[in-house]
Amino acid sequence: MWVGKQKKTVQGADFLYHFQLVRHNSQGNQRLVCSLAAKTSRAGSGLDNLQLERCELTTDSEIVPTIGTARFAKMEPVDLDIQFAPRWTDASGFEEVLRGGPSPHIGNHSTVYVRIPANCSLMTDACVRLLSLLNQLDHCTRRVVLSFEDGEAGTMGYLNRIRFFDHLSPSIEVLPIRPEFTPFHGKNPGLVEIERIDRITRDSCLLDRLTTAVRKACAQRKDVAELEGAAWTIFAELIDNVFSHSQTPLDGFAALQVYPKGNCLKIAVSDSGLGILETLRPSLRAGNSRLSELPGVDLIVEVFRQGLSRHGANRGCGLPGCASKAIKFGASLDLRLPTERVWLVPSEAQYRANKAYCFQNLPLIWGTHICFTLQLDNTS
Repeated sequence: MWVGKQKKTVQGADFLYHFQLVRHNSQGNQRLVCSLAAKTSRAGSGLDNLQLERCELTTDSEIVPTIGTARFAKMEPVDLDIQFAPRWTDASGFEEVLRGGPSPHIGNHSTVYVRIPANCSLMTDACVRLLSLLNQLDHCTRRVVLSFEDGEAGTMGYLNRIRFFDHLSPSIEVLPIRPEFTPFHGKNPGLVEIERIDRITRDSCLLDRLTTAVRKACAQRKDVAELEGAAWTIFAELIDNVFSHSQTPLDGFAALQVYPKGNCLKIAVSDSGLGILETLRPSLRAGNSRLSELPGVDLIVEVFRQGLSRHGANRGCGLPGCASKAIKFGASLDLRLPTERVWLVPSEAQYRANKAYCFQNLPLIWGTHICFTLQLDNTS
């Protein structure tokens, strides 16, 4: 992925250029692709007139703007349409929508349209994943348009109540009209708002707000204290990982929601960083660990069993505890990486590779996106 900023507009510019930048690291085993956009006031004027401030590529721990090979080619910009279906949509449904067309990150898309039809309801794991993706595309100088067929009467109204638009980049266009404020802030205990994970400054009250939301949403349950403890452990570890591992250029997000009809609690955390495997494998190779050669799904399982960390021993120990708390509630684990997705279901009180479902070659989304779905016994 890339970090840095480009100018999104240039006064008087009327020609838009898109470029792809491909880079391999010094070992030849990492391929990073980013899309750049620039404008110039004269057609065919060459690269010297393109208005870019800065573009840098990151390796495991440092910024390296000079190593590698860059190939620039002029491409005609085209629009990309992402159309959701009129049904309940969770993370799996979100991925199905993305797989239905070209990757929004890769290619010469000048404008990305995301269309939410009437009768489309987004579940919390899909909401935070969509929020991160839209902000990433905006960060890449894409023009992003998010439209809602039924306006405030449908999903748009729900997203407004959970503060989706408070966290959406202000330069993203929202149709038919962007909400100006979030109504009923904090008033409905059954409706839990999306929380921002500031990538620079830790919010000391964030965990308390999230676990308090669990307590209020599950107040009528006998196991509310155990649920609150599980949520605290899960959020504490996943939020800490955003700071310790992701190297994200954008803020992350945390959310939860109880679905009484589905007897489940979804806990989701999303960031726009490098991805857990991209930060972990290099450190394992440096330590000559045999684990570095494991396939992605096997390595993910070991992360949640052994607590592996790129910062060395005892730095990833919270993840097994996180998994243990979730497994007590029969929780499945949905983990989305930049181009892979792993879905784990518990077996004999732990996650096992032979009980995992792995999806590869997915459309690029920066970062790590995790959702635990805890099963709630409706007799509690």
